[in-house]
Amino acid sequence: MDIMNIAVELGKAIANSTELTEYRKLEQEVEDDDRARELFSEYRKLQADLAGAQYKGEPPETIEEYRKKLLAKYEEIETYDTTKRFLAAKARFDRLMKNINSVISFFVTGETSCSSGGCAGCSGCGSE
Repeated sequence: MDIMNIAVELGKAIANSTELTEYRKLEQEVEDDDRARELFSEYRKLQADLAGAQYKGEPPETIEEYRKKLLAKYEEIETYDTTKRFLAAKARFDRLMKNINSVISFFVTGETSCSSGGCAGCSGCGSE
């Protein structure tokens, strides 16, 4: 089998994975939920405000206030059901993609990107 065919098969497998299916479903739920969209919008604005304050060289107290507001908004996002489920699905999909990339990298370079804990948290890179 040629390498491009394998890439196509991998792409199809990822597209049909439960991780991506669930991620897309919950992404749509966020889009359909006014409060969820508002929370993410507010979070992005606070990120921009913090970056702007840092860029302008605002005093440390001001920057710390922005950080506290940003952290509080993220905690709000983590506790709202729609956004909480979305973030969990995104983390599962991101982990899948990281593991896939680690497997590919291992076979290309012979090196693992595993943490110092080894493969305990990994779904497998073939180096076990």
